[in-house]
Amino acid sequence: MTFKQRVRVSLAIVLALLVQETVVPQTKVLGVFPDVVLAVVSAGGMLGGSMNGAIIGFWAGFATDLFLTTPFGLSSLVFTLVGYGTGSLETLATSGSKAIVASIVSVASAVGVVGYATLSALVGVGGTFSNHLIRTVVVVSLVNFAIAPVAARLVRWTGIAETERTARYGAS
Repeated sequence: MTFKQRVRVSLAIVLALLVQETVVPQTKVLGVFPDVVLAVVSAGGMLGGSMNGAIIGFWAGFATDLFLTTPFGLSSLVFTLVGYGTGSLETLATSGSKAIVASIVSVASAVGVVGYATLSALVGVGGTFSNHLIRTVVVVSLVNFAIAPVAARLVRWTGIAETERTARYGAS
């Protein structure tokens, strides 16, 4: 990543976190808060590749952890894994299909929510597995499916998607 890309990625993470902390608390869906940051992390991996996805996931998770009362580092770990995992599917994003990108962002978001609940239970944070978890997975997945085009556009603005594609497949 170039310096310009690092700055833009940082701004994208800050923007997603600002939306998460200011707009999202006003938009509860079926008693669940959507996760905008997770959508950006998923899109970052999908469009930027595994390494960029992991980097975005780590820093987005680190920033998210600053606002949570759960054990510090939990979001960083989950978001890093989600970013890296979606990055392994980066070749699907080159097809240009917005539906494929949105679907993978949605599934990755579901995996991220379940992964967060699983790791929370492993470190002793109680009450993570319940009917509320199912509702959370469904709401976060559907909302992130809907906002995936915006998250993908934000990731493309950072410039990491084009750099990764050029490095992997040559100049087009």
